[in-house]
Amino acid sequence: MRFSSLRGALAFSFSVSLLATTTPAMAEPPMMKEQSVRPRIEARSKDGRYSVALGGFLQGRYTLVARDFELESSSFDTPRTRLYAFGHVHSPNVRYRLMLGTPASSIHPELYDAYVDFRATDAIGFRAGRFKIPVFREWVETARMIASVERTSLTQTLAPGRSYGVLASGELFAAHVDYAVGVFNGVGRISEAGAAVESPVVAGRAAWNLMGRSIEGEVDFLDSPRTVVVGLSGYTTLDPARATAGGFEMAYRGHGLDVTLELMGQSQRTTTGSRTVAGLYARADRYIPSLRSGFGARVTRIVGADAPELTRTELELDAAYYAAEHDLKIVANVGLARRHEARAWEPFVMVQAQAAF
Repeated sequence: MRFSSLRGALAFSFSVSLLATTTPAMAEPPMMKEQSVRPRIEARSKDGRYSVALGGFLQGRYTLVARDFELESSSFDTPRTRLYAFGHVHSPNVRYRLMLGTPASSIHPELYDAYVDFRATDAIGFRAGRFKIPVFREWVETARMIASVERTSLTQTLAPGRSYGVLASGELFAAHVDYAVGVFNGVGRISEAGAAVESPVVAGRAAWNLMGRSIEGEVDFLDSPRTVVVGLSGYTTLDPARATAGGFEMAYRGHGLDVTLELMGQSQRTTTGSRTVAGLYARADRYIPSLRSGFGARVTRIVGADAPELTRTELELDAAYYAAEHDLKIVANVGLARRHEARAWEPFVMVQAQAAF
């Protein structure tokens, strides 16, 4: 009996180590597509009907900001630490995910994701629990797979965050159309500038994959054939003090080059009036396989029609070294920012290391 138990333990250990050395990892779903997950560390029941996998990543960042040619801030922090458990129950079509993490400069863990995902067919699936509200391309994509150090300030201001809700999603017309539509408890915030709304919210996103291929992540490691994606997304609350938001996206990928343009806008009624914020960002990134490196540029413009303090322009250049694609990378951003009331451009520098499993 003891020998058989030991043999089983050794077999389990071998299966886990085999996954760790031969399976490309994608432990966090790109574009909220749980079916695209590829676990690296996984255990399965003998009949294969149940599984549990582990994954996670952490980021360490240095940020320097200057104003009027004088140092304004210089800091180290951990903007993200994430740990998740995921797998399937009874059938590979019934999947679950739990994700815990710490926000920027915090040591207190929070619950980010907790949901069950049922995929009936490629055309339709259902999700219930807590997860991202599917609005805006840059927000829907996991932060682990972006090309820059951080999402744009526009996305951080307008993204609806996470909430509890139900979602229907899938692929139509031979994967030419991706869609997701759901109802949520409210709109959260992902930055201090973001707005929180505690009211039922209807949200959705649709993307047209012109060549029948979607674009996942912001770096093309595979020298992919040319692909173009055009999409719309938005949400609206169901209370009298209505908040609405909408976005248009266009993305291109081909042979190591990624280009994205996204427009966003949000209008919200408040106790003192209303707040309307709109903007756009455009980015281009080129991956060079021989150097395991990527280089890019990004411009962001935010206009606060009723909130001038949010009006801002940013110009950025980034460079990254991918030791193991997104699993181990170092990204550096340098840029200039100008606020509405400022005449001079303010330089900033960010350097970030990321490790994932």
